[in-house]
Amino acid sequence: VNFRMVGNYLVMEAISSRFTLRNGSDVVCVFNENMYEKPQAKKELVGHDVFVHWNGTDANELVALLQKIKSPNATLNMITNRGIKVWPEGFKQTFCTDHWRCRYKANEGKTLDKNEIIIIELRPKIYCSAFSSVAVCKLA
Repeated sequence: VNFRMVGNYLVMEAISSRFTLRNGSDVVCVFNENMYEKPQAKKELVGHDVFVHWNGTDANELVALLQKIKSPNATLNMITNRGIKVWPEGFKQTFCTDHWRCRYKANEGKTLDKNEIIIIELRPKIYCSAFSSVAVCKLA
């Protein structure tokens, strides 16, 4: 707890909007109703990152495989490998491993619910195609 004594006064700093002081059997609850409380940030689901294991090295071949898998609510937006963007407009010289992140973003004019069906739609289709493993993360 950040505090200091000023004469006979105990000054508490940067603690909370409410807290309890105890001294033996004495207890005091203090409420600071004027303290600013940060409002909750509004989070909106904007897409999904789908991680796939694929042994190829050409991102354009991967795109051709993924373009066959359609969703009415989202479109393939970007592919990275080792954290480097390889599609679209990636460098052909980039050394790629077998772990790919495929970013799907909501189609223009579409909004995604936090329980969006993209995971249910895309995951089995991707898993059953040329990829041996799939993980999905939501983008908020």
